[in-house]
Amino acid sequence: MPQLKRRDGPFLTAITIAGLLCLAPQSHDPSHDPESSSLTLESYFEGRWLSRPQWSPNGRYLSFLWTDWESQNLYVVEPEGGEPTSLTRSTDFIGGTGSWSVDGSFGSWSPDGSSIVYSHRGDLYRVAVPAGDSIRLTDTVEAETAPSFAPDGHRLAYLRDGNVYLLGLEDDGQSRRVTADGRGRGPLRWSPDGEKIAFGISDPAAVSWARPPYSGPLLAFRWSRRVTTDAAVVQLDGDHPPVRILAGSTHQERVLDWSPDSDAVLVERQSRDTKSRTLLLADADGAKTESLYAQVDDKYITPKDRMAEFSPDGRSVLFTSDEDGWNHLYLQTIDDGHRRQLTSGAFEVSYPEWTPDGKRVVFVATDPGPEQRQIFLLDVERGERRPLTDHPGTNTYALPSPDGRHVAYIRSDYAHFPDLWVIGLDRESRPEQLTSSMTAELQQHDWQPPKIITYPGKGDLPIAGQLFLPSEFDPRQEYPGIVHLHGAAIDQAVFLGPGPNKTHVTWWAWHQRLADLGYVVFSMDYRGSYGYGRDFRTADYLALGDDPIVDVVRGVDYLKKLGYVDEQRLGVYGLSTGGRMVMTVLFKHPDVFQAGINIAGGFDYFVEGGPWDVRNSWVQNRLGTPTENPEAFFSASAINFIDGLSVPLFTLQGTADTAVNLTNSIKLVDELLKRGKRFEFEIYPGENHFFARQRSWLDAFDKMERFFDEHLGHDAARSR
Repeated sequence: MPQLKRRDGPFLTAITIAGLLCLAPQSHDPSHDPESSSLTLESYFEGRWLSRPQWSPNGRYLSFLWTDWESQNLYVVEPEGGEPTSLTRSTDFIGGTGSWSVDGSFGSWSPDGSSIVYSHRGDLYRVAVPAGDSIRLTDTVEAETAPSFAPDGHRLAYLRDGNVYLLGLEDDGQSRRVTADGRGRGPLRWSPDGEKIAFGISDPAAVSWARPPYSGPLLAFRWSRRVTTDAAVVQLDGDHPPVRILAGSTHQERVLDWSPDSDAVLVERQSRDTKSRTLLLADADGAKTESLYAQVDDKYITPKDRMAEFSPDGRSVLFTSDEDGWNHLYLQTIDDGHRRQLTSGAFEVSYPEWTPDGKRVVFVATDPGPEQRQIFLLDVERGERRPLTDHPGTNTYALPSPDGRHVAYIRSDYAHFPDLWVIGLDRESRPEQLTSSMTAELQQHDWQPPKIITYPGKGDLPIAGQLFLPSEFDPRQEYPGIVHLHGAAIDQAVFLGPGPNKTHVTWWAWHQRLADLGYVVFSMDYRGSYGYGRDFRTADYLALGDDPIVDVVRGVDYLKKLGYVDEQRLGVYGLSTGGRMVMTVLFKHPDVFQAGINIAGGFDYFVEGGPWDVRNSWVQNRLGTPTENPEAFFSASAINFIDGLSVPLFTLQGTADTAVNLTNSIKLVDELLKRGKRFEFEIYPGENHFFARQRSWLDAFDKMERFFDEHLGHDAARSR
């Protein structure tokens, strides 16, 4: 492993200056071959990706998942530093191929910090820390999931076929079924006194099949859709304890937290149309439920960075809300209902966590700007906050240690992938790096800092962009350009470095490589993106097929005005929502780009096969229902404009995609064939919405580069 380094003050100015100078003309060396010095795909995928960090209850270790893109394993590292220890040594993806998000947790730590229990491929395993000795706890046909240690450490709760089970760890090791209706949903949350478990209940997921005529008689497409969930509690006494529904309704409820005295549960209710959100305080015995806070939005309330939890003394509830236009922290006293806003300003707050003493809150904020994330410490009584980090880049997912003396977090910048760091809460503390996910070759690569720009979108709404220039840039030349449209809509792409998630790091490395190969690369945060406040976030309401698309076209107008981008050699690519936007802009504005790549983009909101259709909550957020808003649905479904396609389109799709079903791309191919359009299509067996395996990405990037090279060309800059 490369030597770990500590970085502090002097490095900050260097990054800032580098970012300002990235557009300066560079000397041209005709003997230099960009392809020979560019980042190779193979070398990039020798790096690692870290996710799901959490402290052990005794504070001696931090656990996390680490993938090398061929397998994924569970690791621990001591907060004082040292070599991370692999607890599992699987050639499989421990945690599954979908655990690409930084946040969340994996497995359940025993209260004494001596072991972790986790579920893998439907069975439970217990692994000793730090020895790595593993015991298989279950070996059944049914799937066991959502394991959770009891506070006393002697019992383990888990789900099997929708029922809650208890496994004794200190006696006979036998399992006892607690519920019997098969409606249980994780996570399972123990009450602090160990006498009750809170969880979600719902009917089994509805399984549907589609056999559209265009796919032929041998192919059928399967998907499932979860129905409404209620919050429930089961008292662990007697042979058949009753399950109490805490806040039943026709809307969506989820359990958030237990009160410290185990008498009440904090529940969140979201309306089916996502226009309202209510925080409820429910008695554990089901006797009473009262509303603590309610928020209504005439467009929609986004789920991102939404949280609520009890204060350590149980007297108050800390929660986030964007009711003032930005996602901020609020504290509400339970007895008198007094509510106080703890943070304010033109920035977003995420990942707030109480320190154990209940006097301070650690949180992440887009301050000093949306292209960064910094960690802050808030004194709740005084209302004062101070930064714990000031390193330009992304510092996120802050986790206070059990003793309240340190904070672990994920940090990255323009030259470093996300890694696990730790910093003390005292003012003299310096950050220490605990993991190193980059190889020596990746550390030595000459990474290009991005230029952050702003241009006017539709209605002159400010749109942020991230710009990379060719490695041998000469402003007197014209270069081909590639525009990236990020996925999920509520996501963000414009950072000072790679963002916090696996998708961000993947595109970041490829954008650097494309710039080395001679392309101008431009990534934008069109309206609907995160980091710019509620009004920007909901500005795509009823306009998915229109306003954000105009933002893209205006971004191309900005590139053309730079003077060194060849407007006859422009390409565009995106995944998921980005893929849908690629198709929409190519179909509706055929004169803007010369080629486009769609990775698992939604093509038709009425396609036979879900869950990415009219019943999906993401779709309902932004479009409502087809009956209410037929014009919005028509405009957002790219299929209605496919006749306008006049340039080559390349589509890539995984067969195990649970967000945009394969049938979506099969229908796209069928419609393209009917019209005699130019297209290419690649299927990746076993891959989900975002590919997990090295072999898939190496193939995909190689073919995407060939596609852009064929239709745009990076062989040489052209004189103006």
